[in-house]
Amino acid sequence: MERIWEGEEEAQKLRAGETEGG
Repeated sequence: MERIWEGEEEAQKLRAGETEGG
């Protein structure tokens, strides 16, 4: 698993939410 920098994890979740249409 790739290490996620601080803040990047949140960005990934936000992007995932937008992609899902959250």
